[in-house]
Amino acid sequence: MIKAALLITLILLPLTGFARRPSLSKKKVDKSIEFFMEEARKERSTFYFNEYEHMISGLAAFAIGNIGYLATDSAVLKLAYSGIQTIGIVNLGRGVYQRNSPSIKNSFSKMLTNKKLKGYTKPRLARELIKILAQEERAKRLSLFYSTSFLTLQYLMNATIYDSPARVKNIYIFLAGINAIVAGYSSFYKSNYEKFYFGDSIDLNPFIVSLPDQTNFGLTLTINF
Repeated sequence: MIKAALLITLILLPLTGFARRPSLSKKKVDKSIEFFMEEARKERSTFYFNEYEHMISGLAAFAIGNIGYLATDSAVLKLAYSGIQTIGIVNLGRGVYQRNSPSIKNSFSKMLTNKKLKGYTKPRLARELIKILAQEERAKRLSLFYSTSFLTLQYLMNATIYDSPARVKNIYIFLAGINAIVAGYSSFYKSNYEKFYFGDSIDLNPFIVSLPDQTNFGLTLTINF
């Protein structure tokens, strides 16, 4: 009876050990990936915002600033409303950035959670990084372009169309000129990442056409297929 019990025990021990082997060979997740994904998950669950919030608040400030500027005769209040106009336009530019920015953390999260890919080769990783950086650079450039373009238009309106105090008209014209230079620079200049990823398929450029009786100017959006 004792011999039979010992025999059964000896047979069960290898079976038990064999059953536990798969858990020992279970693939472990790299600590760096686990940490990054956990932090990204916390941020997604903690912060929620409307991607158009800066555009909405910017348009509201822009409208209030212009209505107030036209409604008041006080030079001090006009200066205050001019500040509100500027804040509104800057917020519009911020909204353009948020709308076009690739969200670097989300982009990397998608790379790490893509189940179709078991790993990234160096060329593929380089392409993904170039894509993220190109989109980020373009978002910054478009934000700067639209902000400075609208500021140029706003300051010119304050100086020429609106009833502004004579002593600040020259200041408005000076500010309009500075912003026009920055807008022109941001429309022509593209980072190397943008040029490599987007190429010339999508481009935003100003144009000036001089005719005998008039001069036309504007912007061209070029899309080549």
